[in-house]
Amino acid sequence: MQLSNTSQRSVLAKGCDSHSGLQPIPLARQKPNCFESTNSVLSIEQLGRSPIQSLRRRLLSPVNAAADGASQTDDAEKKKLWMLAIKPPMYSVGFIPVLASWIEHFSPMSTFYLHVPLYVSVLAAILVIARLNLSNDAFDSDTGVDETKPESVVNLTGNKTLVLILANVLLVSGVGLLYYLFTATGDQRVLSMLGVAIACGYVYQGPPFRLSYKGLGEPLCFLAFGLMATPAFFLALQPTSGLTTALATISPLVWTCGLLVGMTTTAILFCAHFHQIEGDKAAGKISPLVRLGVEKGMQVLHGTVGVVYGTLVLCVALGYLPAPLLLSTALSVPMALNMLQFTRENRKAAEEVVIIGGCDFVPRARGHDYK
Repeated sequence: MQLSNTSQRSVLAKGCDSHSGLQPIPLARQKPNCFESTNSVLSIEQLGRSPIQSLRRRLLSPVNAAADGASQTDDAEKKKLWMLAIKPPMYSVGFIPVLASWIEHFSPMSTFYLHVPLYVSVLAAILVIARLNLSNDAFDSDTGVDETKPESVVNLTGNKTLVLILANVLLVSGVGLLYYLFTATGDQRVLSMLGVAIACGYVYQGPPFRLSYKGLGEPLCFLAFGLMATPAFFLALQPTSGLTTALATISPLVWTCGLLVGMTTTAILFCAHFHQIEGDKAAGKISPLVRLGVEKGMQVLHGTVGVVYGTLVLCVALGYLPAPLLLSTALSVPMALNMLQFTRENRKAAEEVVIIGGCDFVPRARGHDYK
């Protein structure tokens, strides 16, 4: 079959494409089954390619390439939102009290790797924190405070019941491991203090208490991680068991470490609300930052960082903490300064900030509401 010069250059799409107002489609990209008559149809053999090759050509056309690019962008956005929802760095607030308590007992690295209760404690802490993360999203969905929070697990899954079930499974698993620690030591204080810490996590956001909505979230955080979890893990990780462990005292060193852990953990929670002030106001959540505002909140954050490092120096000077701790603490100074610099530079645009993992700040993309 001979084609005219015009037909050889391009063929107009008819049939299924004719109503869409498309411009003439290059012959190499035309779909054979969309031509109307045999006068303008080229068979696959005449085109000189197989059906697979034809499909590949069509998928690689500019229009479809753009669509594939948009799909890949959507997938990347979803992955980013899931990372925001999971908050991997947040789990450090669970196992830092464990490691701080452990170091108070042991210094040789060989012992560090062989102590089974340490691994049990870390895993239990991570499970409880994961449960706290999921249940908070589920409870917040009831109040509407997370309606504009795309990284909420409930918003991502659309299934609050499933999120709560998973949260409860994690809680039961974590509590089971913590009970193992209690039975291994026989110290009633371990079970009591860890029970109070977990209870603080529930009344923080769970109904009917929702104490975080009354501005008590940060005090609860300080109590749970600093004054309860850290001393409890110190007792649970005693190198001996039985009567010796039950009669063990909590030294000033332990309480000092608990104080520092509580302050730093509370600072992380405080920072996580900078970008949620307007949403918290709308939902009736009176967080400290809602009361203070961005400017005063920034000043409180700066003061807290100063108090943490000042307390470290003072405790070393008084002999409560070992002097080498100052050297290791110096490693965290650049990160602290970076955080403070970020708050100074972005205090006028808190609404354009999102949180990565619950503690790291990145600018929110302009023009993107993540809804």
